[in-house]
Amino acid sequence: MSDEGTRQLVDSGLAILISNPRQLLQRGLNIEQAFQDSDVSRATFYRRFPNKENFLAAVVNALIRTNRFDTSAARSIAERTWSDQGEDLQQSIRTLIEHGWVAAEKSDLVPRQLLATLFGRSNAQNRADLQHSYEVRDRAATAMFDALIGTTGATLRKPFTVQSLSTALTAIADGFLLRAAVDSRSTLSSLLTDVVLAFTNAVLTPVHDHGHLYGTLAALNPPEPSGNVPRDPRAALIDSARAEFLRSGYFGATYESITVNARVPLHTARRIFPTKTHIIAGALKPDYERLRTAIDDDLVIELDEVDILKNHFIRCAHLAADERAFMDALVAAVAHDTYSEPDGLLAIKEALNLPALIVPAIASGQKKGRINAAYPPFELAAMMTNTLLLRCFTRRDVPPEDNAAIVSDLMIDGKFAPTRS
Repeated sequence: MSDEGTRQLVDSGLAILISNPRQLLQRGLNIEQAFQDSDVSRATFYRRFPNKENFLAAVVNALIRTNRFDTSAARSIAERTWSDQGEDLQQSIRTLIEHGWVAAEKSDLVPRQLLATLFGRSNAQNRADLQHSYEVRDRAATAMFDALIGTTGATLRKPFTVQSLSTALTAIADGFLLRAAVDSRSTLSSLLTDVVLAFTNAVLTPVHDHGHLYGTLAALNPPEPSGNVPRDPRAALIDSARAEFLRSGYFGATYESITVNARVPLHTARRIFPTKTHIIAGALKPDYERLRTAIDDDLVIELDEVDILKNHFIRCAHLAADERAFMDALVAAVAHDTYSEPDGLLAIKEALNLPALIVPAIASGQKKGRINAAYPPFELAAMMTNTLLLRCFTRRDVPPEDNAAIVSDLMIDGKFAPTRS
């Protein structure tokens, strides 16, 4: 506000709206009452507001600003609470909610917010300001979240992000405060606490556990009767796993959700594919055999070993692009799944030993002096295969042939080796 008198007039108008909103339906906002309550003369009022419309615009703007929260202050409050509660996350959340509830009950925050939402939609600028006020609230909630969770190393389950979680929590709080305005039950505050704790408990997860929230619900769906089992349950499980891996990633896709969506009873699925990693092996085995056959054919026609490797890289790059879901899952399983599904990991290493495919060609090329013999054939094969897959996974927008060519230049021709003066 430009001066104290203007601020007093606007505050008076706000007080009239909040204390007696019914008056708006009867005769609108009484501006004479506004300047009388603020102890300001009529002349002073009209010097600051040429007409009633200007005054109402200022009142609406003040209502909208009510929703704004200071981000740094919110973070400080959360950090102080975290410290006071002995870095107990659950107790810190509970304390913040309890204090916030008491403060909201003592203030006129709820009617202000309702009126701001009602009147703030009157024009494009007000709508933009109102939207911004909610964005500021979300940022304040995000700052509090970071202050509490940032030191724990926790992550969020898909599909939530810190921003979407903050939006959800402020919306939940708004709903409870609105209910409390007409429902005086003391249990509402404790219920809000329980809801927020349950929600954050479901969404938060320890580091490296990238589970998807929806997988749990899918697993609760009753299995289809055995009479409705697909004619080809193996293919159905593979198709379902492909869709689940694309949607939720390897870690987010649960074995139970795969079987439910495939309409294959769990006990039947376990006999076909005991684990998720067995599904990956089963899905990629035909492609693996085609790669093996292609190399055998290249050897039969006595193709140069370097050309054999370059052809193989192109075929592998196409496989990574065509079977993205399973190839991503393959890498994730090999890299991380050494404990949860050791039998499945063994199945992958036995059934899909990609480096082993090019070991004969590398060994032959080393004997002929065409390929560097400084490393054992299998170690060199693993280095080449891993480099190719990494390139394909991190450069998905590049054509497979180009990815293969880059790796060939690097691993075979040595074009990217530093020159010596």
